[in-house]
Amino acid sequence: MKKPFVSIVVASYNRKYIINESIQSILSQNYPEDSFEVIVVDNNSNDGTVSEIKKIFSREIDNKKIKLLDLKLNSGSSGSYIEALKVIHEDWKYMLKMDEDVVLDKDCVAELVNEAEKSEKHTFVGGKVFYFQNKNTLHAIGADLKPYYAIAKGIGVNETNHEKFSEARTLDALNGCMVLISRKIEKEIGWFDKDYFLYYDDHDLMYRSIKAKNIHRFTPKAIGYHDTKTGSKNKYANKQWLYYSTRGSLLFLKKNFKSFSVGWFLYLLAHNLKFTAGLFFLFFHSNYHNFLINLRYFFKGYLHGIQGKKGFYDINQNGLNVVVFSGGRGSINLCDGLREFSKVNDVNLNLTNIINAYDDGLSTGAIRAFFDYKILGPSDLRKVQETQYEFYYPEGEGLDFFKSRTSCDFLDFKNDISKLLDNQNYKSKFFPYYQKMNYQMQEIISDSLSHFKKISEEQNKSLEIQDFALSNIIYGSLEHKYGDIKKVELMVRDAFNLPNEVFLNSSEAGYLFGLTEDGKLLKDESEIVGYEGKTPIFEIFYKTYPLSEEEEKQFESLTGLIKKKQFLENISSPFPDLSQDTALAVRKADIIIYGPGTQYSSLYPTYWTKGLTEEISKSSAQKFFITNIDHDNETPEFTAADQIKQARFYLNQKGKLNFQVPELFDVIISNSPSKQDSRYIRLNMSELYQLDLKEILAEDFESIDSGKHDNLKISSLIMGANSSKWRSDS
Repeated sequence: MKKPFVSIVVASYNRKYIINESIQSILSQNYPEDSFEVIVVDNNSNDGTVSEIKKIFSREIDNKKIKLLDLKLNSGSSGSYIEALKVIHEDWKYMLKMDEDVVLDKDCVAELVNEAEKSEKHTFVGGKVFYFQNKNTLHAIGADLKPYYAIAKGIGVNETNHEKFSEARTLDALNGCMVLISRKIEKEIGWFDKDYFLYYDDHDLMYRSIKAKNIHRFTPKAIGYHDTKTGSKNKYANKQWLYYSTRGSLLFLKKNFKSFSVGWFLYLLAHNLKFTAGLFFLFFHSNYHNFLINLRYFFKGYLHGIQGKKGFYDINQNGLNVVVFSGGRGSINLCDGLREFSKVNDVNLNLTNIINAYDDGLSTGAIRAFFDYKILGPSDLRKVQETQYEFYYPEGEGLDFFKSRTSCDFLDFKNDISKLLDNQNYKSKFFPYYQKMNYQMQEIISDSLSHFKKISEEQNKSLEIQDFALSNIIYGSLEHKYGDIKKVELMVRDAFNLPNEVFLNSSEAGYLFGLTEDGKLLKDESEIVGYEGKTPIFEIFYKTYPLSEEEEKQFESLTGLIKKKQFLENISSPFPDLSQDTALAVRKADIIIYGPGTQYSSLYPTYWTKGLTEEISKSSAQKFFITNIDHDNETPEFTAADQIKQARFYLNQKGKLNFQVPELFDVIISNSPSKQDSRYIRLNMSELYQLDLKEILAEDFESIDSGKHDNLKISSLIMGANSSKWRSDS
């Protein structure tokens, strides 16, 4: 006897990393091949999900086993199953509705159908859904759905596989991530309601089914695994969930209860009690800034629910706030990928770079010494603003300002800069592009060089310039004059009309030094950057002033790594305090990215800033850690797991704090090269899985330029994971 035909509909949105496993589990079902089809409805994913499906399942698509609907907009959770009806097999008797991050046990479909076939009244049948990452813990089996519940009351949420869940039973609602629906529903009471867009669409359809005297059955024999981490109050820090769940609850009231009936009053009372309790949870799960934003969308959801607003509502209309901890060209170039993504996909992106300014190599070190070590190093700030300018104005005349050096063709001068400034025509001789600059930049350049000349004359100082970045002199001189490098950042940003801010971890001047595992002293940041020894760097240290010759001599007189480490700790300064600008940026962030780059010289000295880790841990932003592709001199033989563990060490101020990995990182993005090569950082998946991250995204992220990331690919992945309606805290 032929089995009933089942259309398995997978609603897909930015889950490229697991879609392959999900579809493979469907195709491997112990169910007659001619009695089921697969319909994948992709809601305009931007992480490459569609191309991944086409690449892996091209044969199944060609022979119509898989029907791929590549939508050009996000139809929402309910819209996916409405779209599926347009292409569904004419003989379908059941639709298996499932999320794309669900992996089915091989007998799942057969067991769901067996339970459904026992009675025509069995219109919804669900199974036992476990967590994909923790297969001994239940995600849920279903929910109570009574008139006096403003939300479904979950059954089995986060419980272990108890005996009480081993028998089939009748429930009000089944777990919507994997539920079999009879065609009878569509014929007799209608289908999903896309007015909800997100949340409550499952409950609405199931509630209407109950009112029509149908029976909803749970069978423990049908098993699935859901790659999510719900059941947490962290959803109260997610503005998307706050808005759509509050609005959806009131839409449910309007659609299913007669106004001012007993049921209407009971539901409204329950809704308002839930809303009031939500204010309490919202307060405790949002940090200072996010509390105000979340509160706004919580109330907006209530207002729009009362008004009956339907469908999609753009909660990011004021822009998506992205913070990138930057250090070196890798993380700076990543920002170009983010900008390109936002340009192509019309995303309003508010991008902020967080850097430190402890660099003291070559021209930067000479300039800091010229100003008595009282200024921070300007070179990383300059590089970030240069990259940003080049993206927005690739043919702009301001590129001369950023790129020109004292060794360039127009300036054949490699001596004392103060002597050059004696020339009355220095504006045209020293900066031949001076006249090309806009008025603001001309003022900035003149202001800077005049101050430099004044200090040189008053203190009888000179500065030997050998292949200097001219803009470093401008930045450094202005910082000394105004006493604040942030003011310089603002002046240049305003003059060049740069949209993205660059903030320092701290405004306190500082210097770095390090210790290698074989006891060698790295006396400054430039030696840390240029380190090429065979043994790894053991630790780095911070001081508000460079190491003195006397301190270096004392160090050299010591023997043994422990004694040397203790000495360097004793002469170190307290870690710097977090700047208010950076603290606010982290609080406002929707996405936080720990960028790739030089770890010891650029990133770790940002991470140890006092107050930063607390702000990150409280932030409701989704937090991405991007590992380097190649080993560098600072971190030889590091694995991906080593990088994230060492970052945690410095975020915890070298052991003074005790924040855990899940508090600081959600997702790791690490290169999984297509070929083996010793230069690549090794994944070490077994260690990564032990870190309790929400997601591990590992694939070939190397661009055609060897050793560099494909920044647009990574940006698409980050934006896709963040915008997904199936995020773990939603």
